[in-house]
Amino acid sequence: MLGNGSALAFEAVFDDLDVGVVVLDEQRSIVGWNNWIARASGVSRQHALGRDLLDIFPALRDTRLSIVVDDALQVGSSSILTHTLNKLLPLRGDDGQELLHNIVVRPASSGHHCLIQISDVTVSVARERVLRDRQNARYHAIVDSAPDAIITAAVDGTIQWVNGACEEVFGYTAAELVGQKIDVLLYQREALDAAFSGTVASSKAAAIQVAGRRKTGELAYFGVSFGRWRAEERLFITTIWRDVTERIAAEAALRESEGRQRALLEALPQLVWTCGPNGVCDYFNPQWQTYTGATVEEHMGCGWLRAVHADDR
Repeated sequence: MLGNGSALAFEAVFDDLDVGVVVLDEQRSIVGWNNWIARASGVSRQHALGRDLLDIFPALRDTRLSIVVDDALQVGSSSILTHTLNKLLPLRGDDGQELLHNIVVRPASSGHHCLIQISDVTVSVARERVLRDRQNARYHAIVDSAPDAIITAAVDGTIQWVNGACEEVFGYTAAELVGQKIDVLLYQREALDAAFSGTVASSKAAAIQVAGRRKTGELAYFGVSFGRWRAEERLFITTIWRDVTERIAAEAALRESEGRQRALLEALPQLVWTCGPNGVCDYFNPQWQTYTGATVEEHMGCGWLRAVHADDR
């Protein structure tokens, strides 16, 4: 396999390997090219030996592979390049389909050569994809039955997936939302900045209340909880939107009712106070203070008994 005759004894060993092996000299010329890489690349050993690797694959000149080869030859560093993050070799399997692969680049022990090892990960990636699809199917079956809107977005806010409840909650179909910025659902975009900017301390955070907008333009309120997760080196944020519009309206109505009641009690000329079954008072109207001459704080709890004659307590 190697360019000089002293290494011919190793050709059979390297050719039996189930990985691609390429050896470069200090000038980046190919001096080793086993059968695996010859089959996968369609470039024979005779055509490859003595040539610069980038002459065979010119599209790789401005890629990470070119840089790490130089690092291995010049400073002796090793690197791993994965198919998910890097543009690698244009390889094909025996079936003619694209061959997914990872590459390890390391200096040879002599210090004057660079060894490139190419591993086929097509089967393992396909297996992982099948397992992931099965997990996703179970996940979707669960979240699609949830009454709350569940939305997964990229870190830039672009919606990637929504569950079935989103249409009922917001009025948008999944097709209308996927690809849109999550801003379309918010009254103010800043409401979810903490989730998408990564400024919170944990990947999971307590629900925050935000003002949202339905497709009709109607204002609605939501308790939104979120979690960050990674897949294939990408960051995603899944948000769960619980519609609390009715609760917010009920709380506002209760506060308004309590305000009206307090205004009425404080306008009455009679003494008004309230207490629990144990006799502990929690409210006195202003007329009580005027009549007794004591502050409200003095008579809160059981202090009010001081205003009652000892024989009547």
